[in-house]
Amino acid sequence: QMKASIWIIPPPPYLDTLSAQIKELAHLNDAPPFTPHVTIATNIELDDNIDDAGSLLVEELKGKFHSSFRTSKDGADGGGIPCRFDRSKGFMTGYNNGKDLVWSQACVGIIQRDERLIRAVELAKRCLYESKYVIGIKDEASLVVEFASPLKEPHLSFAYKLSEINNDTVKTIFGECLPEDFISSEMVLMKTNPLSVDGVADWVPIGSFAL
Repeated sequence: QMKASIWIIPPPPYLDTLSAQIKELAHLNDAPPFTPHVTIATNIELDDNIDDAGSLLVEELKGKFHSSFRTSKDGADGGGIPCRFDRSKGFMTGYNNGKDLVWSQACVGIIQRDERLIRAVELAKRCLYESKYVIGIKDEASLVVEFASPLKEPHLSFAYKLSEINNDTVKTIFGECLPEDFISSEMVLMKTNPLSVDGVADWVPIGSFAL
């Protein structure tokens, strides 16, 4: 079954800088590189019986966000989503579920729950709930705003790994401080299948649109 995730990504040239840092951190830790992002929704099951279900879902999301999310055509925020790091937490590494290290949260920075970020999650979940291109369990519980366990907070990952990241390599690449805050102006539907650390190399974008 095709699995997908909805991401928001940093703008260029910040995207290029952060991508290079994540790639270098991955190299130093024998881990897979990936595009920097904040996950809006994940584990989305696309209907394999519908041709181009992923591309059609992108167009559906685009229509929803352009009609309902932007404050105005010439809004001061341009329709973007502020991504501000919680600097009181710093880099969080070795996050686990009480037993095993969670590979997708091996090294993260917590993102503050900005009102527009929460609105984006709500709108995306509503669109997935109503879309004929998405299958799986659809009930009111699927509309609840929540983020991946065990962290359960919006975040940007800097590394994916099944074992602990070397904290010295994080300092080598990033220093003592989290990267700069940013405003995301692009949403991506990403094929994240298989949803595992070994599958990261096979992840590819299905489509994207400007917010």
